[in-house]
Amino acid sequence: MKRKNQSPREYSLQHCKDRARERYAFELLDNDYDVLCNSVREELVGDCFIGGISRLKKVNQEGSQYTFIVVLRGRELVVVFDAGRSLVTTLLPPEQFSEHLS
Repeated sequence: MKRKNQSPREYSLQHCKDRARERYAFELLDNDYDVLCNSVREELVGDCFIGGISRLKKVNQEGSQYTFIVVLRGRELVVVFDAGRSLVTTLLPPEQFSEHLS
């Protein structure tokens, strides 16, 4: 549950850390989260990637919600990016996008 004193970034960061652990057995670091957000944001506006992401592929869009498969520290992750908030908001279960994964 969102706490009144948490910013949208803090809430999304904690949620993504929990989903990474639960769905990927992967420890998402604060810096990893920033790399994910910045890389997807830059992909959407056509800028160059910053370091850390070795592959980025858009697989779905519903309104301002974009789903990307990214490779971070050697792991494929399915992330949802909210363009309105400019944040990664969750990590989806990999089995939902198995046809797009390596």
